[in-house]
Amino acid sequence: MLLSIAMMVRNEEKNLPRCLESVKGLNAELIVVDTGSLDQTIKIAKDYGAKVYYHPWENNFAKHRNQSFSYATGDWILQIDADEELVFYHNRAPRILLEFLEQVRSDMNAIGLTCTDIENGKTVTDIQLARIFRRGKVTYKRKIHNEPVFEGLIGIFPFGKLNHYGYDLDPLEKKRKEKRTVGLLKESLEENSRDYDSMFYLAQALASYADKREESIEWAEKYVKHRPNMKKGKFNESIYYMLVTSYMKNNDMIKCWKWLEVALKEVPGDLDLNMALLRYGMMTENQNLIGAGARAFITAYRDFEEGRSKKGGRFTFNYKEDYLAVAIFHLALTYLQHSVIELTNLWDIMPKIPEKLAGELQQGLKDWFEKNETIFKYNDTLLQASKTAQTLYTINQKSDKSRLRTAVNPR
Repeated sequence: MLLSIAMMVRNEEKNLPRCLESVKGLNAELIVVDTGSLDQTIKIAKDYGAKVYYHPWENNFAKHRNQSFSYATGDWILQIDADEELVFYHNRAPRILLEFLEQVRSDMNAIGLTCTDIENGKTVTDIQLARIFRRGKVTYKRKIHNEPVFEGLIGIFPFGKLNHYGYDLDPLEKKRKEKRTVGLLKESLEENSRDYDSMFYLAQALASYADKREESIEWAEKYVKHRPNMKKGKFNESIYYMLVTSYMKNNDMIKCWKWLEVALKEVPGDLDLNMALLRYGMMTENQNLIGAGARAFITAYRDFEEGRSKKGGRFTFNYKEDYLAVAIFHLALTYLQHSVIELTNLWDIMPKIPEKLAGELQQGLKDWFEKNETIFKYNDTLLQASKTAQTLYTINQKSDKSRLRTAVNPR
């Protein structure tokens, strides 16, 4: 079985060596379509054994992507960009990919990979994308953020992923990418006002490296309004997190909550939205929402790994252990707060219950605290948490106690 690797490049001398080094162990046919490089890109590609073909740039990523595929002769084609690298989990040998492809069912024409955006050495987002195809079974469409069109089923390669460094840019590079990306997306929408995918990506581009939040919100809300016009399964629910966080950054907590409510009804178990709920609770100092968000995020986080291959084109921003740690801390804090409240309630009714039972309960509490004294004494985090819980309790006692047992509607 022969694997082809298809690329389209232009002035990629900075990124190309990292990319080609990552696929070297596959012993694949390397196809490179160059669209006008003026640096050392072509030399680097040839040094790695690539077959290089020349096509002038036509402001159409799909067209050049299809050109690169047309030169491939392998059974399968891996599409990779110069600003990406192929990484195998647990230091597995590249041969694992070839062995995997040899066993793929005949009715599967595409294989998905996790693609991870890396900025400043840190993971920013994860997304599942189809990147490996049977030769002759795929065609790309759209000038930018091009999309593969294929028939048949899609499988998932579980032993590796692609790291993407395309957003890890200096200010000048970022400005150039913004101008090119936003320009092509708006051009696509001028040609077809119902190009809803371009509408989504335009909102995303304006919010991220263009940093034009108000315009991004306008396009994002327009995209949601067009949901009834979209084919089943084509609506990208990531738009909700984009809207929630945009209004959160604007400190518009009313509209933030409006979209958070809508989003959580649509996708209640979403990892990102439940982290947004936790953050909303923290920003509004709503302890009930902090607890609810933390609990839901932890559940979503632990369910995510099992179902991540089903996420399709969904971006994921909060699948990180440091965010899990924050959620666990706040959930523990919430439990401590409620423990303090209920223990005080228990203390209030002690005089009203039989003396023997009151004595047994008091002894039970004394035994528990003596048993766990070391944890609180030597763990600064828990000690601070218990102090914070007591402070929160004192503040909340000024309001009706019944409110502490029900979720407060923040609207």
